[in-house]
Amino acid sequence: MIKTFGLCRPFYTSQYQKDLLRFMCTTVKPGSTERMECKTVKEEKAEVVIECNTVKEGKAEVLYPKNVFYNPVQEFNRDLSVAVISQFARDRLTNPTDGKKSKQSKVKEETDCMEIDGKDENKETIAIVKDEKMETTDKVQDENEVELEPGKKYDNGIKILEGLSASGLRSVRFGLEIPGVNSIIANDFDENAVSFINKNIEKNNLQELLSSSCDDAAMVMYRNRNPRDHFDVIDLDPYGSPSKFLDATVQAVKDGGLLCITCTDAAVLCGNAGETCYSKYGAMSLRTTSCHEMGLRIILQCIESHANRYSRYVVPLISLSIDFYFRVFVRVHTGQGKVKRSASKMAMVYSCNECKSFSLQRIGALIPTKGSNFKYSPATGPPVTDKCEHCGSKHHIGGPIWADPICDIDFIDRVINRVNDNKDSLKTSERIVGMLTLQKEELQEVPLYFKLDSLFGFVHSETMPLIQFR
Repeated sequence: MIKTFGLCRPFYTSQYQKDLLRFMCTTVKPGSTERMECKTVKEEKAEVVIECNTVKEGKAEVLYPKNVFYNPVQEFNRDLSVAVISQFARDRLTNPTDGKKSKQSKVKEETDCMEIDGKDENKETIAIVKDEKMETTDKVQDENEVELEPGKKYDNGIKILEGLSASGLRSVRFGLEIPGVNSIIANDFDENAVSFINKNIEKNNLQELLSSSCDDAAMVMYRNRNPRDHFDVIDLDPYGSPSKFLDATVQAVKDGGLLCITCTDAAVLCGNAGETCYSKYGAMSLRTTSCHEMGLRIILQCIESHANRYSRYVVPLISLSIDFYFRVFVRVHTGQGKVKRSASKMAMVYSCNECKSFSLQRIGALIPTKGSNFKYSPATGPPVTDKCEHCGSKHHIGGPIWADPICDIDFIDRVINRVNDNKDSLKTSERIVGMLTLQKEELQEVPLYFKLDSLFGFVHSETMPLIQFR
């Protein structure tokens, strides 16, 4: 039996109800189902009862209000997040200097200078520096030899923020299933949701790892803009577009940190409302045969543009169109030199209104100079005339979109290996492996695509079997 006291807005009152009510919640188990009865009391002695169901997913067991929808389809999203963040945590702890390349380069430059000088005292200094590096490497190797355990707090572990937690199911799973974690914050703006997060923390015995927060997600991230307060991982799974959180997100993540972002406004990103897409993501979407990939590239472009304002840039790890939503995993790095290349990663899309052929126009150009240096300049164009060269129709202009690769094949291979080694712990492991394998086999340097049936349909010909076409 669980008894808690606090403040909340009752679930069964009107959506316009603003009064805060004192409540007492008692969890009971009538038969095989678990039910929570919450008695709320106002000045006029009104009473509201909240019934709850128990939801089991992965290793987590959480309470859900009966009138709150639990979407089992999103279990794939959560399983994928657990697998990706687990691998990221392993990579992060295996290479603790990741994201601190600027300091390493300074040490290397100082060492190089000492080697050039050639004095005895400098040689002694070099030997000391090398010994310290070897000791540090040995310590790191010893730590890496120890198998990381999920549910255990690590002082050098990763810090995770879930900005929009609802019941806290995702955060509870993070705490129970991801190894190498230091702390997790499950935030939500709704006080009712936070009260259930607290109950689920206690129910799963995660008081040491997981804490709740009742605040606006953007404000939580803005308050953690100081580098010493940055998060290693930020997960955003909003209802609709995440665009209003992105400015705060790219400032609150560590150098080399991971962003896990969901967009459920697929219709907007796929060209049904290009003007709305422009207002939210800064790009015009088009209704084309490759509209889902274009939607992913618009999201990456939007995150990159927000990051560039703070001398940061993104490296996509995984980008997927799943069911009714998009999910992207990107790492954020700091470096003004790399930020200058961002314009060359973006492109406008010229799509024929009739035959659906398309051409890409990069916004910026990189001109090689001496060594590995580049000169940055505007690109020249456009790549098309006023009429389509194939059918004579007009073009629609979309973008800008991300025109570079949308995934990291090496990282995908590591995630696939991890999922294959832990198939029993993830219910949707087979689908995860299938989706990631499919993305790995795509042409990385070729944005967008044609559909075979559309091509043959336009020329009024019988569609050729795909195997024969390949």
